[in-house]
Amino acid sequence: MRQSQNIFTDMSLSTLAISRRLEAKGFTPSQAEGVAEELIEVVESSDLVTKDFLRAELGEFKGELRTEIRDSKIDMVKWMVGLQSTSIALTFGFIYFLLKS
Repeated sequence: MRQSQNIFTDMSLSTLAISRRLEAKGFTPSQAEGVAEELIEVVESSDLVTKDFLRAELGEFKGELRTEIRDSKIDMVKWMVGLQSTSIALTFGFIYFLLKS
Protein backbone atom coordinates (compact mmCIF):
# COMPACT_ATOMS: atom_id res chain seq x y z
CA MET A 1 0.00 0.00 0.00
CA ARG A 2 1.46 3.37 -0.97
CA GLN A 3 1.93 5.96 1.75
CA SER A 4 -0.53 8.39 0.14
CA GLN A 5 -3.32 5.80 0.29
CA ASN A 6 -2.69 4.70 3.86
CA ILE A 7 -5.66 5.95 5.90
CA PHE A 8 -3.88 5.00 9.13
CA THR A 9 -0.94 7.37 8.54
CA ASP A 10 0.02 9.06 11.81
CA MET A 11 -3.06 7.44 13.39
CA SER A 12 -5.24 10.34 12.23
CA LEU A 13 -8.31 8.37 11.23
CA SER A 14 -11.16 9.87 9.31
CA THR A 15 -14.56 8.24 9.33
CA LEU A 16 -15.29 9.88 5.99
CA ALA A 17 -12.11 8.58 4.35
CA ILE A 18 -12.68 5.06 5.63
CA SER A 19 -16.35 5.14 4.63
CA ARG A 20 -15.52 6.27 1.10
CA ARG A 21 -12.96 3.50 0.67
CA LEU A 22 -15.44 0.91 1.95
CA GLU A 23 -18.15 2.24 -0.36
CA ALA A 24 -15.71 1.98 -3.26
CA LYS A 25 -15.25 -1.68 -2.33
CA GLY A 26 -19.00 -2.37 -2.46
CA PHE A 27 -20.32 -1.52 1.00
CA THR A 28 -23.54 0.47 1.25
CA PRO A 29 -23.12 3.98 2.71
CA SER A 30 -24.81 2.85 5.93
CA GLN A 31 -22.59 -0.23 6.25
CA ALA A 32 -19.46 1.73 5.39
CA GLU A 33 -20.18 4.39 8.01
CA GLY A 34 -20.95 1.78 10.68
CA VAL A 35 -17.80 -0.21 9.99
CA ALA A 36 -15.70 2.97 9.89
CA GLU A 37 -17.05 4.18 13.23
CA GLU A 38 -16.45 0.81 14.88
CA LEU A 39 -12.95 0.60 13.41
CA ILE A 40 -12.04 4.04 14.73
CA GLU A 41 -13.47 3.20 18.16
CA VAL A 42 -11.45 -0.03 18.34
CA VAL A 43 -8.22 1.63 17.19
CA GLU A 44 -8.59 4.61 19.52
CA SER A 45 -9.40 2.44 22.53
CA SER A 46 -6.47 0.09 21.87
CA ASP A 47 -2.96 0.45 23.20
CA LEU A 48 -1.23 0.66 19.86
CA VAL A 49 2.52 1.17 19.64
CA THR A 50 4.79 2.39 16.90
CA LYS A 51 7.78 0.63 15.44
CA ASP A 52 10.04 3.33 16.90
CA PHE A 53 8.63 2.67 20.38
CA LEU A 54 9.18 -1.07 19.98
CA ARG A 55 12.73 -0.51 18.74
CA ALA A 56 13.49 1.71 21.73
CA GLU A 57 12.03 -0.82 24.15
CA LEU A 58 13.89 -3.66 22.47
CA GLY A 59 17.14 -1.70 22.64
CA GLU A 60 16.61 -1.08 26.35
CA PHE A 61 15.76 -4.74 26.90
CA LYS A 62 18.88 -5.84 25.03
CA GLY A 63 21.00 -3.57 27.23
CA GLU A 64 19.45 -4.99 30.39
CA LEU A 65 19.88 -8.53 29.10
CA ARG A 66 23.56 -7.93 28.30
CA THR A 67 24.08 -6.58 31.82
CA GLU A 68 22.38 -9.63 33.34
CA ILE A 69 24.46 -12.00 31.21
CA ARG A 70 27.68 -10.18 32.14
CA ASP A 71 26.78 -10.30 35.84
CA SER A 72 25.93 -14.00 35.56
CA LYS A 73 29.27 -14.71 33.89
CA ILE A 74 31.11 -12.88 36.68
CA ASP A 75 29.21 -14.86 39.33
CA MET A 76 29.93 -18.10 37.49
CA VAL A 77 33.66 -17.34 37.34
CA LYS A 78 33.66 -16.52 41.08
CA TRP A 79 32.00 -19.85 41.86
CA MET A 80 34.36 -21.76 39.59
CA VAL A 81 37.44 -20.15 41.18
CA GLY A 82 36.06 -20.92 44.62
CA LEU A 83 35.30 -24.53 43.73
CA GLN A 84 38.69 -25.01 42.10
CA SER A 85 40.42 -23.55 45.17
CA THR A 86 38.43 -25.86 47.44
CA SER A 87 39.21 -28.84 45.21
CA ILE A 88 42.93 -28.05 45.25
CA ALA A 89 42.91 -27.58 49.03
CA LEU A 90 41.11 -30.89 49.54
CA THR A 91 43.50 -32.67 47.19
CA PHE A 92 46.55 -31.32 49.03
CA GLY A 93 44.91 -32.15 52.36
CA PHE A 94 44.24 -35.70 51.24
CA ILE A 95 47.81 -36.11 49.94
CA TYR A 96 49.19 -34.68 53.22
CA PHE A 97 46.97 -37.08 55.20
CA LEU A 98 48.18 -40.06 53.13
CA LEU A 99 51.83 -39.09 53.48
CA LYS A 100 51.48 -38.44 57.22
CA SER A 101 50.00 -41.89 57.90
